[in-house]
Amino acid sequence: MDSPTLESRLALLRTAANERLPHLMGLNRRLFDELMAIVPERARAVGDPVPDLEMVISQTGRNTRMTWLLEGAAAVIVFYRGHWDPYSNVQAQALARVELEIRSFGCQIMMIGPETQANGAKMAAKWSLDFPVIGDSDGKMMDAFGLTYEIPNYMRADYRHVGFPDLNPGTGWSLPVCATYICDRLGAIRLRHLDVDYTRRMEPDDIITALRKLKRSLAA
Repeated sequence: MDSPTLESRLALLRTAANERLPHLMGLNRRLFDELMAIVPERARAVGDPVPDLEMVISQTGRNTRMTWLLEGAAAVIVFYRGHWDPYSNVQAQALARVELEIRSFGCQIMMIGPETQANGAKMAAKWSLDFPVIGDSDGKMMDAFGLTYEIPNYMRADYRHVGFPDLNPGTGWSLPVCATYICDRLGAIRLRHLDVDYTRRMEPDDIITALRKLKRSLAA
């Protein structure tokens, strides 16, 4: 039997959330409309360089840079919301399942979220992730990619239940729009997938299909 798609699993979460917290449906629609008006145009796009900033790998606490991680390998860069977010957890689990296939294209996965090192390490340990989980604790990476937004006032009461704004001391009420980028080993973006609806993510099979099409240019 085929494994369930990522979208089918996310859809179950959406249904459960809508039943448990029906008031969020309208608030989310308002938020998504606001983000759609600003984020796609300002976010890094195909052809842009990946910003070369210093980062911390949550699993080891080691400082690194994007250029160091890209040495000899292309990358699938995934921005997620946090270890507390069920949609991000389902996505992480789905990416772990296809990691070996992604590596077969000379490509590595990295997940970047506005997390402390401890919380990023918690995310990695929960799903036994072998690829780097980057704790973007000061929000510099999501800012540089143009993905940052602030949780609006009309939604903050709900987010306080999961620990905001103290959950991420360096970013407070800020989160990234969830996005997936594929870049070549020289740091040029070859594909961008972003969705202002945080309950929807790029399907792993679609990542594999894109890598197959981009294989020659990723190795260049």
